[in-house]
Amino acid sequence: MLGKLSSKFGPLIESFARAALSIGLTPNAVSLLGFSLAILSGLAYGLGRDASHMRLAGALLLASGALDALDGAMARIGGMASPLGGFLDSFLDRLGEVAVFLGILCSGIYNAPLAASAMAFSLLVSYARAKAESLGIHMKGVGLAERPERILIISASTLLGLLDIGLILVSALALLTALQRALRAYSNLRGANGRASSPPST
Repeated sequence: MLGKLSSKFGPLIESFARAALSIGLTPNAVSLLGFSLAILSGLAYGLGRDASHMRLAGALLLASGALDALDGAMARIGGMASPLGGFLDSFLDRLGEVAVFLGILCSGIYNAPLAASAMAFSLLVSYARAKAESLGIHMKGVGLAERPERILIISASTLLGLLDIGLILVSALALLTALQRALRAYSNLRGANGRASSPPST
């Protein structure tokens, strides 16, 4: 959803990417910075006991998401895209996401089952993509709630003081996204099996 909308902001993201490259930053450095902000966000959630800590947690998470959009543009513009960089970015994204949800769980303020289900279904979305793409099935842009949407929902609902509602939305949308990806994979794999079993035409 946001992935489709982000194309409208492509020129702005690219201008920031060029500026970052011009001062010597690398995509991997930006990925690490975004990951660090996600860790700090998780700590703010976990240690926070008032509205100011929660606002800080939401703002840090939002900034982490912005950097996540930047590193990919930097790699593309700077000609530095690589399998290692892609793996590092994806791995740190998952680790940072888990840190945020664990912080929410440890805070003792919010509904723990909701936070646990939001984390579980978010990871299921990522697993569905990774497994499908390992089988050669394209999954980018498939589903309503990819990582940018989940980050935006969690950070915005935190800043508005409505995190429980945000967790409900993320849980529901992440589960729906995982099912959408499972259906896409099933459809592609079933079609591939059908073609493989068809006798050659003469």
